Amino acid sequence: MKAYLDAVYDGANNGAAEQRPINSNLHTLYMTNRCNLACTYCYEGLGDTFKYGGMAVNIPTPDELRKQIDNIIITDDDNIQSNILLFGGEPLMQWVNMKICLEYAVDKKENIHFGTVTNGVLFNKPKFLENFNNFFNNRPDIKQKFSLDISFDGKGNGERVYRSGKKSALDVIKAIEIISKLDYNWRIRYTIQKDNVYDFAEDILRLAKTFAPNRIITSIDSAMSEGITDEEHRA
Repeated sequence: MKAYLDAVYDGANNGAAEQRPINSNLHTLYMTNRCNLACTYCYEGLGDTFKYGGMAVNIPTPDELRKQIDNIIITDDDNIQSNILLFGGEPLMQWVNMKICLEYAVDKKENIHFGTVTNGVLFNKPKFLENFNNFFNNRPDIKQKFSLDISFDGKGNGERVYRSGKKSALDVIKAIEIISKLDYNWRIRYTIQKDNVYDFAEDILRLAKTFAPNRIITSIDSAMSEGITDEEHRA
């Protein structure tokens, strides 16, 4: 059995390696520090950012974004794939600026790829979804170079709430269902944290079977290690 599994894993890894660019660099463009959720474990510290004042709003201008893209293109040779992550906050709250980035960069460099990480709730708004789809339908060359990650924590999604305290789980599930029926390169990002640590395997299998994303990416909430001794870490 071990030999069989090793052969399967080696074959999958080799196949994935053939699809990867030989040389690539990852760059992050922060679209905004604002978010429409207030996740309790947010590593960006945005849970209370705008609830009672908080940090100042930081949204780059189109010219600032173009300058950052120019610097990326200058830094990366043509034979190096520039992988640009449009990040936040909730990046889709700055959809107009995202479109500017996508068009500007793809029209200047062929060997480029974009990705974004979103909570997905804006896909439940018909006008936003229509605008999103129309953009990529009109620019299939950009759509081919774009990947979409939706954050969802399954049974632990109770920690991902709106600023009013309302839970976002149902809205995110609806968004995932919407995207699953469209032809995007999309993935689910699943954070393992205290409320799903005993259920994540079941969660992930159910998400994979129900929605069939291209991939499910996992990460672990760093707060889970708080209070754990060095001996427990080594156990």
